[in-house]
Amino acid sequence: MEVVEKAHNVKILGSGKQLLVLAHGFGTDESVWKFYDFEKYSTIDGFVYDLLAILDELEVKLLNDEDYIGGFEQEDLGQMFEGMHSNFKACCLGFAPMVIGGDMDSTTAHLFVEIMLAGDLPQLSYPNIVILVILKHISP
Repeated sequence: MEVVEKAHNVKILGSGKQLLVLAHGFGTDESVWKFYDFEKYSTIDGFVYDLLAILDELEVKLLNDEDYIGGFEQEDLGQMFEGMHSNFKACCLGFAPMVIGGDMDSTTAHLFVEIMLAGDLPQLSYPNIVILVILKHISP
């Protein structure tokens, strides 16, 4: 196991053309708090750095280029952001089957959309922020 994979307890399950990254947040207890780097994680940059290190070690990229196909095209991200801002509900309805791996008739897909549409905070800002911060760190 590589250094970054071991440090972040990375588990790789299966193989194929599509990638799904699941990152845990809490799942620990106070016994590990002494290892937490408050300065590093005081901004989103610390989390982005960790995710980019994992993806780099696994040779996964966010954007396609001449040597890599498996991420997004830059213009597709722009269209995705536009769709999220113009009709977030429709975007969630289209996105749910891709995330869940089923169709919109499934209970899981309906629950996903319900969760995405719940709450007072504008959920569409979260994916925008995450993707833009990652792009900031990997752009030349």
